[in-house]
Amino acid sequence: MENFVLTISFLLIGMGLRRLPQFPENTAQVLNLFVIYVSLPALVLLKVPGLTVSRELLVPAIMPWLMLLVSAAFILLLGKWQKWKKETIGALLLLVPLGNTSFLGIPMVRAFFGEEGIPYAVLYDQLGSFLGLATYGSVVLAIYGQADEKPNFQSVVRKIATFPPGTIQDTLLKDWLKKHGIDPDKDLTIVEMGPGDAITAISAGQVDGVFLPHPAPAIIESEGNGRSVMASGDMLPGHACCVLVVTGELIREKPELVEQIVKTHIKATEYNIAHVDEAAEIFAR
Repeated sequence: MENFVLTISFLLIGMGLRRLPQFPENTAQVLNLFVIYVSLPALVLLKVPGLTVSRELLVPAIMPWLMLLVSAAFILLLGKWQKWKKETIGALLLLVPLGNTSFLGIPMVRAFFGEEGIPYAVLYDQLGSFLGLATYGSVVLAIYGQADEKPNFQSVVRKIATFPPGTIQDTLLKDWLKKHGIDPDKDLTIVEMGPGDAITAISAGQVDGVFLPHPAPAIIESEGNGRSVMASGDMLPGHACCVLVVTGELIREKPELVEQIVKTHIKATEYNIAHVDEAAEIFAR
């Protein structure tokens, strides 16, 4: 009973902390990612090696699949009999057979059965619910997710992070979207972010895509949080990349300094083009 009260208390504490303005809006996503990528793998490595291989281990691995088949068949038959909408059947095919057997299931197993029940809960979750979500869940979403409409850019990508308005990235992205019949001000949301914040945002699921220069795309791909689908060079071949910007005040008050800065910039660019290997060596230092 004590463990059960402790689990409920943690849930209530989380709900209370969510209302505090001191915590960012993405706090829940960040904590979820920590649990998925750190806590849960650590629990698997800690508990599963202690199990003795036997036929008993087949029960927690097979049981979720049997329940999935039975409940899915029941929903399909009931939906056909009641003439439910396609969206309703798809939602029930996900909600009824699949459960949150890691975030909620493992603490509940610990509360009712103690520490010795956790390894079996981990097997149930990793070999059953998790694989079911990744395979069966993907099939259900592909069949029922878009109703009778085919997926398009607007239905998949709703929010994109890139550099602030007026930058090369922001200007190029908006121009490319308009050329393809997408209104950047109405059809989606473009969020102003730097590389670090954008990488965190797409990892936490706060944005659907990012438009950034390297190494940000390479970092996102290496962490398994996305993949590159379009290069800026394909959007506008030969476009300007980095630009030199100065304020009007500096131009008015110190025009000779601005002129020298521009000349230095041009000279450095010409050197980079003429001496690629030497420039790379200097940059590597």
